[in-house]
Amino acid sequence: LYNYNGVRKVYSFAGVASYPFSCSYRVTPTTPTNHPPRGWLDSATCTAAGWAQDEDTPNQPIQVHFYIGGPAGTVALAGTASASAHRDDLCSAIGSCDHGFYYQIPQAYRDGQPHTIYAYGIDNAGGPNPQLSGSPKTFTCDTPVPPLCPDGSAAPGGDVNNCPQSTLCPDGTPAPGGDVNNCPTHAVYCPDGSVAPGGNVANCPTNVLCPDGSPAPGGDVNNCLVLCPDGSPAPGGDVNNCNGTGTGTGTGCVGTTCGCPVGYTLVNGHCVFDDCPSGYTKVGNQCIQNHCPAGYTMQSGHCVFISCPAGYVKVGNQCIVASCPASFFYCGTGANEGNLYQRTYGSAPSCTQHDALYATCDDGCNATTGACNPTPAASGSITAKPSLVRTGDKTQISWSAVGVSSCTVTANNNADSWSCTRHACDNVSQQSSTITAQTTYTLSCTGFDHTHVVKSAIVDVIPVFNEQ
Repeated sequence: LYNYNGVRKVYSFAGVASYPFSCSYRVTPTTPTNHPPRGWLDSATCTAAGWAQDEDTPNQPIQVHFYIGGPAGTVALAGTASASAHRDDLCSAIGSCDHGFYYQIPQAYRDGQPHTIYAYGIDNAGGPNPQLSGSPKTFTCDTPVPPLCPDGSAAPGGDVNNCPQSTLCPDGTPAPGGDVNNCPTHAVYCPDGSVAPGGNVANCPTNVLCPDGSPAPGGDVNNCLVLCPDGSPAPGGDVNNCNGTGTGTGTGCVGTTCGCPVGYTLVNGHCVFDDCPSGYTKVGNQCIQNHCPAGYTMQSGHCVFISCPAGYVKVGNQCIVASCPASFFYCGTGANEGNLYQRTYGSAPSCTQHDALYATCDDGCNATTGACNPTPAASGSITAKPSLVRTGDKTQISWSAVGVSSCTVTANNNADSWSCTRHACDNVSQQSSTITAQTTYTLSCTGFDHTHVVKSAIVDVIPVFNEQ
């Protein structure tokens, strides 16, 4: 309620008369309408993703709060995320692009069990904080399988190289002195992959096989019969003595089909040794198929360690499946240097590498930390050069602002007016219209941190003197 008291004067030929009076009026302020935030919880796996926007401040990001296991008010806050990530699909859908959010599910809920997550958009003006559309969602996030030591225990620090010395021999018996190097059968295996008794393949009479699959006499493949291609014994132990009936002329043929044992090539009707193929080892005059553990190869009937294949590491005298690297974030390069990517790996031993765009960093990507740079505090400046002009001249108005969602530049004495958004407000210059009197140019910006930046630059006019 506003009151006003005054005096009314009346002039006439008779003089001046004064009459006191008063009036009052009431002004009822209008409260602007506050729109609650809107958005969607699009998905929830090991990362919750979606978008959120406050329509009252459409170009500013808002916070999103997450609760796991129940709605807000029934469980503790699980975490927050800023809805400020760039998403091309939002540009036309809601008129602004930078409202995506990504929230990493806490480790406590990565247990392979189903959990329910609730997402709420936080009003920039302190109004209601509604639950986003699509919320709640149920997710299941598996715990990464830790690398294991040969004894089945978890590898210290997730690295099998930190495993304690294995205490078991390859045959599963306790290692003497707790050291696998003391195992009596160290690195000696039978062709079928079993441990050689006493460390000698000659002690594997039932496991050492001839090419025809029969046990090798005395456990030695050199005592095996040499066979013709038809499976019959080669006369004199020489495949060159084979013919169509299994005896005689050395043609290497059986009926109308000619052939030679593994490792031999038919040359002019004779089987000539060439080389044992992959997976076979030459023992005597025959190629014997290897049956050795990973990392070992057959040499003279013994499994000898060479090197662990890709995806394996050597622990003691065994090659075990290696663990895959942990996932990590990294910045793009070249045209993609403003993007944040995530690299993940499939399961061992292949550890297939996957790279995916995680977020577009509006303020650059920090290659050292592997994260988007935080939005800087809002600040700005404006200059006029020259700031002293003759009447009718023009000047150059320049301004720069960071950490802002939008800015406008206006003049008090002419129609000059410019506007910009986000990074387009950094290092801008415009020519003014004609200056005829002192003019103030005002830069007004709204920051992402909800602060307001106001700066000004004054252009003066050189006075004109007239001689009398």
